[in-house]
Order: sequence, then structure tokens, then C-alpha cells
Amino acid sequence: MAGGIFTGQNKIRPGAYINFKSVAKPTGKVGARGISTIPLILGWGPSDKLIEINSSDISDGKILNKIGYYGYETEVIPIKEALKNSYKCLAFRVDTNGQKATATIEPLNIVAKYPGVVGNRISIIIKESNSKFEVRTLLDTKVVDSQIATNVEELKGNEWVDFAGTGKLVANAGIKLTSGSNGTESEENYSKYLELINNKIFNTMGVYTTNNSIKEKITSFIKQSREEKGKKVQAVINDYAANYEGIISVDQGYKTENEVVDVNGFVGYVTGLTAGATLNKSNTYSVIPGAIDIINPKIDTQIEEGIQKGKFIISFRQDESVVVETDINTFTEFSVDKSRDFSKNRVIRTLDDINNSIKNMFEQTYLGKVDNNEAGRTSFKSDIISYLKELNKLGAIEEFKNEDVTINQGQDIDSVLVDVGVKPIDAMEKLYMTVAVG
Repeated sequence: MAGGIFTGQNKIRPGAYINFKSVAKPTGKVGARGISTIPLILGWGPSDKLIEINSSDISDGKILNKIGYYGYETEVIPIKEALKNSYKCLAFRVDTNGQKATATIEPLNIVAKYPGVVGNRISIIIKESNSKFEVRTLLDTKVVDSQIATNVEELKGNEWVDFAGTGKLVANAGIKLTSGSNGTESEENYSKYLELINNKIFNTMGVYTTNNSIKEKITSFIKQSREEKGKKVQAVINDYAANYEGIISVDQGYKTENEVVDVNGFVGYVTGLTAGATLNKSNTYSVIPGAIDIINPKIDTQIEEGIQKGKFIISFRQDESVVVETDINTFTEFSVDKSRDFSKNRVIRTLDDINNSIKNMFEQTYLGKVDNNEAGRTSFKSDIISYLKELNKLGAIEEFKNEDVTINQGQDIDSVLVDVGVKPIDAMEKLYMTVAVG
């Protein structure tokens, strides 16, 4: 389904095309949020599909079978950080051309299921039992698979290894697989990721990379999603001044008593924080739980300069809590049509929900189903008004009136032109106070 913004009523594909402009100042059903997505280098798992990880997978251990790591391991910090505030993360392995770990217990050959260093943590124990053999697969010290067999041919591959060979099994006290290695990231891997995520529902993408070409590719994808498809999503990228409301830039991290969350991990945290934020909530001055120190701390002048450049910054509050300075994106070139409001992520979340909800409303209920006459347009207008009243009640917008929505037939017989005026609400951020003494 097509969508996006428009400069003239000349679109070919059916869809909802929606523009947002700032109102010049003098001299659907409210959408659910909480889905993040992160492409990253992993030491395990498939490299050709998205891996769905739920927040509960961290605590119940299911993450181990999905990506080969426990929830507390360093390699999954970006995912774990994202799942602190989002309920689902769609992960993708961007390293390819690695080596699979292997081992041999003649006549049995063992090969890790996937390339990567996790394969080096796998071991095989073969124990004789009543003229047969128990073949155990272990990840570190955890038994992840156990089979009873006499001959190699009877063994079946499991989630961790594949077996090959012919002949009778031989007992062995234990052998570790070796020579597993991770691959490398490439633009081609990210292209595959973007192809897969393109038609998935998500709110915020998180990308850590030192490759500027990949950063440009991600930014281009987000712009295309927002402006051509009408799919309003954002991305968090490390240290990238995109000057675009769809991109959030971070260059810091934080420490807790027991953990170091570097810039890579902090990309994950802000991704989840943004994906999970509700329409009536700003992340400005939100506290990072457990944080006691900041990686790449900034002095006051650096904070002010960073904010002016569109950086998402953390700092110490007066009570020494680590907090988000201000919930902004990288958009900095303000104009009459796009004011400073578009740099505020809470405002963007509200406008994005208006776009997504009205677009879904149109596509699911009206497109190709309802006549483009006065009655049909009146029904569409009524649904839009009902939705915006819910936003007003929620506190995402204010001062909404029915007259703020107008709907007319467009230039073509099958087109509809809708004008909506809204006033998004943002949180209090600046206090200017005069105290009279005496």
C-alpha cells in the first residue's frame, strides 16, 4: 500500500498521503507502541531472517535458544537495553562469512549449527549406557540436547549442532568444538536487513556502526519509509548529525554498579526508550535506572552546544541521578513550515500516530469500499474526529475542535483531500521564575 507526503495531487497508487506543516505563530484509534528493531553483530544464529525477542525472553532464558547468549552476557547488551522499555525487539545478525566450529570423535563429525564464536562454547559428551550411547550436547555446562543411539546415523541434528558420519559410536569424556569465528558486517548485510524489516511493524530502529555509508543507508531508509510509504518510524544512530526528525543521535553511555553500557548499548537503550514511549509522555529528564556514571560526560557548554546540534544527551541531575537532558532528534534547520516543534520527539510521536492511525483507518475501512460522495466523506470525517478527540482526552493534543477537520473531494474522482489542524502538547522543560524578596 502506498502512502507518504505530497506536494501536488498527482499520486498514482491508492493510499493515504499526509503532510504536516507548522501553523505560523504571530511576529485511528490511538496506536500501540513498543516494538524496537536492532541489527547487530552476533556470534550465533541465522543471518537471513529477523529474530523476534520478547522482553520475557530475558528473564525466562528463552533468549539463549534464539541468539546463543544468556540475557546477562555482554554481547546482547543492546538488545537487553532496548527491552527495558519496549516489549519486543526484532534483531538481525549483520555479520556473515564466519566459520562454523567443528569437532570429531571418530567416526562422528560434529559441526555447529551456525558460524560464530558461540560454537566454541559447545561440547559433546558420549557416554555408554546399556550397550547404547547417550550423546549429550552442552553449551558451557548446560545440557541443551541428549539422544540415545548406537550408530552415528541414528543421531539427529539439534538447535546447536549437526551430526555426520557412519559407524558405531565411541564413548568420549567430552570434546569442545573449535575454530568458530564471527563474520564481518557489510552494507550488503544491512540491505538484506532493511529488505526484511521493510514490511514489518516497528516503532524505532537502533543502529551502531562506524561505517558512515551504513549510517547514510539507514537514514535514507527511514526517510523513504516516512515520506514515501507513510510509515512513520524513527532510528537511533551513534553520532550522526542527520538534521532529520526521523533520526536520533547519541554518543554517550553509562555505568551501573555491575555493568558498563557503552555507546553501542546506549543506542539500544534509547531505541527501546523511544519505541516504548507513549504519546502523552516525554522522555525529557527521564531517569536511567541504576546509572551511577556517564561515559563521555559533557560539561554545561558542551550540553548546550550538543542540544543545538540535535544530540540526545544524558547528564547528572542535581540529586546525582543520570537523566535525559531533552527528548530531541537531529532536526535543527527550523523554518516556517517545520518549526522547532519537529525536533521534539514527543511531538513527532503524536504526529506520527495521527499519520499512522488515519492512514490505517482509510486503508482498512474506506479505500475501495466506501463511495467518494458526501455521505462517505462525512463518515470518514466523523471517524477522524472521534480519533482526534481520543488524542485530546489522552493529553497528546489540546484545544481540538470538530471544525479543525475538513474533508473534500480531491482533484480526481477517486481522491479525497483532508485538512487537519492539531496542537500537540509537549512537557514542561524550562522554568523562568522571578522570586520577590522582602
